[in-house]
Amino acid sequence: MGTSGRPARAPLGRALKPRPAPASSAPAPAPAPDHPHRKPATRDQGGIATTHPGLGLAVVMLGVLITAVDTTIVVLALPEIERGLHVALNSVIWVVIGYLLVITLLATQVGRLGDMFGRVR
Repeated sequence: MGTSGRPARAPLGRALKPRPAPASSAPAPAPAPDHPHRKPATRDQGGIATTHPGLGLAVVMLGVLITAVDTTIVVLALPEIERGLHVALNSVIWVVIGYLLVITLLATQVGRLGDMFGRVR
């Protein structure tokens, strides 16, 4: 166990050596709940307590919905952009391509930043 009470992680490419079993094989008693009507927190795979296990999925789904709505708004604005700039449709379609390219590049970079500076387990 690490200092935070979670199992220690192995460096990349090396497995942890099995630790000997503790002298006492009796399981530790479960802590009493804070409140009798509150559901106990569940543990995710990283060992972090969470009371809302579906929250991450809901946030990702909301992000996908917002991206789809934004793309629809840009596509619906194409005729107005075409009339306002007095250009042909084949030139205006580059607006959609540029928008999708920027959104894709930003999403990958924000994901990388989240990996580097996100919650440390």
